[in-house]
Amino acid sequence: MRATLVEDLPENMLRMVDDHLLDMALAAKINSSATLNFTSIWSEPLFLALRKGHPLCTLSSIIPEDAPPYDFIRLTHCFGYELEVRLPKQDGSSRISKGFDLTTLRFESICRHICRSDDCTIVSALAAEQREPNLCCFGS
Repeated sequence: MRATLVEDLPENMLRMVDDHLLDMALAAKINSSATLNFTSIWSEPLFLALRKGHPLCTLSSIIPEDAPPYDFIRLTHCFGYELEVRLPKQDGSSRISKGFDLTTLRFESICRHICRSDDCTIVSALAAEQREPNLCCFGS
């Protein structure tokens, strides 16, 4: 038996399973496919990543609706978490008015930017464990 590991966006991996190019995929995805079976194997919390010293870091807890729409960086792809529908929608005009759009950068580059700005994004618990020293994460 030979195992081949593939990293890709959740929707791409699920399509590969549906097309029989992969036998299985590990993805954060709610069961929304009529042709695939989903089995939960773990639950991973999500966190709001902010720079240390950001005003939201003083809160004892945070909910998705607390994420500031103007400063929230929403990646162009969905991870499949139910919580994502409660986060601010990407408003291209507000990001453009800031003078730059970071949504196509690698996640690590976005985290480095967040450490030096008032912007924020969501990170998984695994990513939060590997965060930069100047990043604080508050979670669900």
